[in-house]
Amino acid sequence: ELVAIVKALLPPRAVTPRPDAAFWDGIYASTPAAQLPWHCEAIDPELDAALAGGKGRLLDLGCGLGTVAIAAAKAGYKVTASDVSTVALAGARQASAGLPIDYREDDLLASKLEGPFDVVVDRAVLHTLPSASHDRYVRQLARLLKPGGRLFLKVHSEAEGRHLGTS
Repeated sequence: ELVAIVKALLPPRAVTPRPDAAFWDGIYASTPAAQLPWHCEAIDPELDAALAGGKGRLLDLGCGLGTVAIAAAKAGYKVTASDVSTVALAGARQASAGLPIDYREDDLLASKLEGPFDVVVDRAVLHTLPSASHDRYVRQLARLLKPGGRLFLKVHSEAEGRHLGTS
């Protein structure tokens, strides 16, 4: 099942078209959270340590089901969490019941979000984008991230990217 999900996300060794909101809505609507290869209940230990004692504004890009947003809000950040999928955002809102997180439907490559943010976390967006859109990605990050702010970026390796067609 996991292989089928990954194959549905990215055609092997092909130029990957940029998945749109309908694509992601379909994935989140048809796949239980436990079967999503990128979903986890807790954030990575190194990210957890880096976010400890949080203060300021934090943007969680491609928040999915809200794991990073929830941890950041609990750490003390004022959190904005964005995703193109309304289905994912609904799941994140449900998971974060009561936490002060501002969830926004937004496409980073044409973002309507207002910065600046002290911290931006991308735990799974960049590597889903075709390389032709990386310049727009960087321009949007530069617009949203406060000068001197921190960017936490977690992507798969270059070899994985070549295999999946996203490098």
